[in-house]
This record gives sequence, C-alpha cells and structure tokens, in this order.
Amino acid sequence: ETVLDELESADIVVDQLICGDYGLFAVEAMNAGVAVVANVNRELRMQYPNDLPIVQADPNTIERTLRELIANPELREKYAQGGPNYVAKMHDYHAVLPKVLEAYLFAANLKNNKKSIIKIQYYLDKVKNEE
Repeated sequence: ETVLDELESADIVVDQLICGDYGLFAVEAMNAGVAVVANVNRELRMQYPNDLPIVQADPNTIERTLRELIANPELREKYAQGGPNYVAKMHDYHAVLPKVLEAYLFAANLKNNKKSIIKIQYYLDKVKNEE
C-alpha cells in the first residue's frame, strides 16, 4: 500500500505546522476528501480564496484543534467535502499551467527573447483553447 491508499481511511491529516503554508501532502489529502489541518500564515491565507478548506492550527493550538475536530464530525466533513473542489480549482494543471506559461511569457518579454516568446505563446494559446 502507498501513502495515497492510506489517505482513503483517514479522517484527519495534519500537514505543515511550522513553515506557514500547506504542502503537497495536504493537496493530496484534500483531493482524497480528508479534513486537513495546517498552519497557513495570515499573509498567505489572505492571498488564497476564502474557501481554503484547511483547518488552521500551529504547534500551540494543535491539541485543541484536533480535539475539536474529533468531537465534531460535521466540522470535519465540512472541510473534507471542500477539498476536492478546491484542488480542482487551484491545483489541477488546467488551472496552474496557464499561470505558469504567462509567467514564462512575461520573463521572455523582459529579455526580449523572440524565439521563446513565440514558443510560449503557442503553448499558452493551445492551453487556453482546451478550456
């Protein structure tokens, strides 16, 4: 069995508590419909959509947060249900690839690299036409 297989039987996943953002494991857990606990710092949280389905906790609040989630299945389910849609909206390659290509295009324009601009624009147009 893999870690991803184990996620299917989890009710709660605790991800990053110190670094101030969530990681790939949290994304996999959200996609699997598992409630995720992580420490997303205030500045980053303000940049994410309001529907970020991550329960906020840090090393000082993790015990209280877990007790609350364990005692409240409805709250766990609320966060768990929001995960797959959030991942599709924010982490699926259809959502991410155009942003990455636009950043590359911006950098290529700064360097006035015509060959790269043409290639990147081609792929960007192709991705946008798939939508």
